[in-house]
Amino acid sequence: MTEIVAANHSDFVKMFDSMDFSYPLKAKITSKRWSRTLSQNALFHLWCGVAATELKLVKRGDIEPAQQMKLVWKHMFLGYESFQFGKSIEIKQQLRHTSKLPPGDMHHFMTQVQSWASDKGIALTSTGEFQELMEAQNA
Repeated sequence: MTEIVAANHSDFVKMFDSMDFSYPLKAKITSKRWSRTLSQNALFHLWCGVAATELKLVKRGDIEPAQQMKLVWKHMFLGYESFQFGKSIEIKQQLRHTSKLPPGDMHHFMTQVQSWASDKGIALTSTGEFQELMEAQNA
């Protein structure tokens, strides 16, 4: 199966017009959800390390302090979801993944994290596009 992504209406129409309709076709049209940006991801991981250091977290088993912080924040602000595989396999209550968040949802998550950290006296610096979005919202 070939996956084609059309970025806008014009691209979709061009793609549709170029299709060969000499035989039956089966199409599935879905919305493309862009995931969080790499700079959002990098900043979030930086924050995990900063908060872990400020809270003086120590390694627990195989889980590094920054990873502990990441898990805590995901637990607090993202919640859980279940996955169904076929008819008989279900994995319940797994932490949601930031890699599945669109940029706006990731921004909201990071805003919650930053507010929580501020309440604990931990300063998490804003940089790059996250800072630009914050400034635009506060303007």
